[in-house]
Amino acid sequence: MKKKIILITAAVVFIFTGCSKEFNSNIKRGRRALNNNKLIDAIGYFENATKLKPEEPKGYYWLAMAYKEKMRYGNFVINMNKTMIYGKKKYKEDIADAYYEFAKELEKNNRIETMYDAFERLLEIDPDYKIEEDYAIHLGNKYYEDEYDYKKALEFYKNVENTELPDEMKKTILYRIAYCHYQLGNYVTANKYYNMILEEYPNHPKLKTIYYNIGKINFQLAQKAFNNKNYGEAIVRGETVLKIGKPKLWLSEIHRILGDSYLEKDNKEKALEMYNKIVENDPYRSHKDTLYALKKIKELKK
Repeated sequence: MKKKIILITAAVVFIFTGCSKEFNSNIKRGRRALNNNKLIDAIGYFENATKLKPEEPKGYYWLAMAYKEKMRYGNFVINMNKTMIYGKKKYKEDIADAYYEFAKELEKNNRIETMYDAFERLLEIDPDYKIEEDYAIHLGNKYYEDEYDYKKALEFYKNVENTELPDEMKKTILYRIAYCHYQLGNYVTANKYYNMILEEYPNHPKLKTIYYNIGKINFQLAQKAFNNKNYGEAIVRGETVLKIGKPKLWLSEIHRILGDSYLEKDNKEKALEMYNKIVENDPYRSHKDTLYALKKIKELKK
């Protein structure tokens, strides 16, 4: 029985070793054919390799690279996907590099939509991949202006955020980064970028929009803070809205939030000031905040 097990083990080792040798031979021949631009031969060798070892990522990677040289994007993607499945950790950087190089080749061949797809897949594989300035700006603009896809636009713009750019381009990119964060609901980050713009470019052409958005952001953050009973934060955010004076549509609500927050912080004088502002701004007593403010004023004056 023991002898039989030894023979079976030896046979398995022999088959596995032979399979590995044949696999490596196909990879070697395929790479040689690829280097000599014999693409059909290279594809044949690499396909043989994937059949010999269907869970080995190397075969799929080189098969994808052969299809890249043939500009067969669909086949390239299929085999890079398999490389990711079986060897993401080992091949991640090589796959990202291959997508980047392929994207540039696609642009040269005027296959623009396919180029966009390649860049999208690249950033899915490695969101921090460094893309050349021209490509990053072009793609950021495309998703910002044409697609209104602020998440993708932001992924490309962040590649050039800290690079040396002409002043006009820099101020545009910073504004768009802020606006992307704003549209994605990243209000704290958007607020940070808007304030950065005001410091660096106090005469920015989008100044009115920037102030409006800062006001709106701080209004929403004040609401959130108040609802979470973070009254100190609500006061800071609310006072920022009052300082900017925009959007006027929400000033009565901001005065109410501030009045209630100051009251919670036991600052009755400031609370009374905020409630009085609501009443002053609504002489016809037409808003619900006004009725609420009158009630609070009466309570505080008892």
